Amino acid sequence: MNLTAKQEKFCQLVAKGSNYSDAYRGAYPTSLKWADNTVNNKASELANDGYTRGRIKELKAKIEAKVIEGFAKTKDDLLKELENIKEKANYIEADKGLKEKRECIKEQGKLLGYYEDTVNMKGQFSILEGLRKFKERGNKPEED
Repeated sequence: MNLTAKQEKFCQLVAKGSNYSDAYRGAYPTSLKWADNTVNNKASELANDGYTRGRIKELKAKIEAKVIEGFAKTKDDLLKELENIKEKANYIEADKGLKEKRECIKEQGKLLGYYEDTVNMKGQFSILEGLRKFKERGNKPEED
């Protein structure tokens, strides 16, 4: 069975992370005028339909495959890139692009489980005080 354009839109929104009610409102604009309870019920009915449920599962699998493909670098690939950057950095110390790329590769490595973040702390630290200062700086980290 083919889904309608609105049903397909609902499935796509759910697969991308929207909850059922928000996805329903996104797919069916007239529902924006409805009571929340009505939208919730209609969204739940649509989400539990076998064809819709199957399509959501299919779309989520495609999204997951793309994410996995994006992180398909191996440890050796990351180490080779880091070695190339290190070699270039010996000649071009001021190149900001190299620093940014090195940080990007490091982050990729963290996501792949090749790096671990460690935190060394001495003395006392108040989490609430740190959050307050962070908020005062406009949610920006401290400058070194």
